Amino acid sequence: MLCALCLDDDSPLRNRRAVLHYDDASKALILPFKHASRVDLAPLMAQMMAPQCRTLLRQNTNDKKQTKVIPIPLHITRRAYRRYNQSAELAREICTLLNCRSQLDVTSLYRKRATSSLARHNKAKRDKILRHAFAIRDRNSLNLEGCPILLIDDVMTTGRTAHHAALCLAAHGAGPIDCLTFARVQ
Repeated sequence: MLCALCLDDDSPLRNRRAVLHYDDASKALILPFKHASRVDLAPLMAQMMAPQCRTLLRQNTNDKKQTKVIPIPLHITRRAYRRYNQSAELAREICTLLNCRSQLDVTSLYRKRATSSLARHNKAKRDKILRHAFAIRDRNSLNLEGCPILLIDDVMTTGRTAHHAALCLAAHGAGPIDCLTFARVQ
């Protein structure tokens, strides 16, 4: 079922899936994982995400290229502050569970601009902040043309981060592009 935001979106994302609603129960996992260095929560969260990930990966089994599993990147300054990228930790754990580590790609997509926190901004302001924030590293060594992509993130609020990451990937020929998050704000 599509939400109103997804129906009204011009995103190159084909599917957006979340395992949980962003509520008090999911916050009890996400906030310590994201802001309190509780990387030990990644295996549990990945176990919860793995069935949806398996479904999304199967959708692309007829494609000529293997699906790349790409976590939403953090800018180098935010990663240095947190000491890890929570989306990358989830993607690694999921790929380990599903025996598809060869499909994990944590280097191709990167955040070239440091962006301010998006937490208190509406869709239009998020678009302004995220415009041209993502880039592809070493395009010559990455063949994205027609390559299916599965973006992994922890939380989707308005979907603008995944949207801008997908725009960047689509501009380099990738597709179809799906996104899986642990939780989604309603």
